[in-house]
Amino acid sequence: MTLSRTAYDEPQSQRAYRLPSIDLLAQEKPQRHAPKPEEDIAAKLDTMFRQLEVDAHVSAFHRGPAVTRYEVTIGPGVTINDIWDHRSTIFYTVATTKLRLFSPIPGKSALSIEIPNADPELVRLGDVLRSGEMASDVSPTLIPLGVDFEERIVTTDLMALPHLLIGGMKDTGKSSFINAMLATILMRATPNQVRILLIDTTRIELSAYAGIHRLPHLLTPLITDPQKAAQALEWVTKEIDARYEDRCQSKRFRTRILDGQVQAPSDTTPRKVSIHPTLIVIVNDPAGLLLGTGNGADDAVRRIAQLGAVSDVHLVLSTIPPYSSNVISAVAKANCPARLSFAMHSGFDSRTNLDYCGAESPIGKGDALFTPTRLTFPVRIQTPWIDETEIRKVITHVRKQPRPPYPTADAFLKTL
Repeated sequence: MTLSRTAYDEPQSQRAYRLPSIDLLAQEKPQRHAPKPEEDIAAKLDTMFRQLEVDAHVSAFHRGPAVTRYEVTIGPGVTINDIWDHRSTIFYTVATTKLRLFSPIPGKSALSIEIPNADPELVRLGDVLRSGEMASDVSPTLIPLGVDFEERIVTTDLMALPHLLIGGMKDTGKSSFINAMLATILMRATPNQVRILLIDTTRIELSAYAGIHRLPHLLTPLITDPQKAAQALEWVTKEIDARYEDRCQSKRFRTRILDGQVQAPSDTTPRKVSIHPTLIVIVNDPAGLLLGTGNGADDAVRRIAQLGAVSDVHLVLSTIPPYSSNVISAVAKANCPARLSFAMHSGFDSRTNLDYCGAESPIGKGDALFTPTRLTFPVRIQTPWIDETEIRKVITHVRKQPRPPYPTADAFLKTL
């Protein structure tokens, strides 16, 4: 029996593969402005509280790339409702309705008032990938989510999520984030480490990855036909079953048999165990694929969400509100605990995707709320941006690299 290696092992045939250089991505550190506008707004809020005879004041503020957080400390006997009841006055004072009141700030006895900046700054993917947070972690599935109020790089590993549900209206930054996520994987991972299945029935958002000469990381060319997408998702479920069988043949399982901890099944036979790379399934706008087609795609998505994590298969769903359980089943949503929400129409859409209100507040252009698996409150971030020129440079480099074989996927490709 041949023992399997992890997805991080690099076989002899992969030495010729060259990862893209970080120099392909633009480096443009944003210009930090003087805090005069933020100081003026803080002074206006303090004046408003005095005029309303509310014992509260702005104790600190933190400027993010697109939004500034003002920390409001309230005095004894003042309730959060006393501040909330005056939200219309706050809108008028700061001259915007796109603000978010959040209480309490995690770890602080303060109320948060998040107000958009008059001069928002761009967060480039190149700057994020050059940061220490990304350089210190060699995981090929580590992706940057963006920058928070403290100017910290927020990252997450798809292996830890294990699935991600992305929601938001059109032109709010979803497509830019997906392209940044794909570019990050192409910049950091070899095809022996990560393979990707791209499904985009809209034929628009991921068109840069289309073409006869597919990327070495892609299992198939970009899939835009709903029927072929359903076949591909069904193949993924079979791949998950095969990986479960290989787990039963793993070294850890055989060690437990020799130690007498478990009893080996009677039909266990020696066989060759395959090397399985991490498989990432990205489905953009699944409504056209899942609604009323009867092709079994909804069952496949549900099964991938339920069983994929253990077999190193990770699902990323990008949706456009409004949607309901008819688009993404409750079982699939329950198995996607990590949520990323861009600007929504209403609080109802926010609760549908994020399980919280607040996603109606982001201003668009990459401003989003993220709820990771381990936290119970959303984190506001500015997602990274990558332009089309940078995407083409990365794709051009990767397409010149060798494509290692993936026997089961290559055999499936002939059936499409």
